[in-house]
Amino acid sequence: MIFEDRKNGYAIELPEGWQERKGRFGTLSHHSILFGLIGDKYYFESADGRSRLTISAGANIWPSPLVRKAAMCDFLVFNVFLELTETDLNEIEGFCLGGEENTVYYWYESPHGSGRFISAVRDGREYTLRTSVVKDDDTPEKDAEIEEIITSFRFLNPGSAA
Repeated sequence: MIFEDRKNGYAIELPEGWQERKGRFGTLSHHSILFGLIGDKYYFESADGRSRLTISAGANIWPSPLVRKAAMCDFLVFNVFLELTETDLNEIEGFCLGGEENTVYYWYESPHGSGRFISAVRDGREYTLRTSVVKDDDTPEKDAEIEEIITSFRFLNPGSAA
């Protein structure tokens, strides 16, 4: 399924069985005061309910990539439900969400599973993707599925279709 948000100018491809969910769900890794509460949010869940994705797009409030990166780390570490320390966070350097160089990407593994927190700023707007995968025997397959979703993210040109 291709999900397209023309208002915010992006598209993303979701595997068969994934569906949009209304309301809020998941751990606080999908909610925060600064990340995701500004702008539009969409929630998606795998058919088995063990993988989740939140996409948000809104005005960029960060004065610099360094401040944004520090806030992302603090948010993840201070989230008591994730039980993370700073050494649990792995920055994926050089990744460009939808080709955008101004991207910060963190991957983590917790006692409960794994997740990704990606923030890209383009044309004065911030786009965030937050994922979670419940730890189980098929976690490597679920992680690979999440990576495919993330790499499918594309910015749309005005008036174009995905």
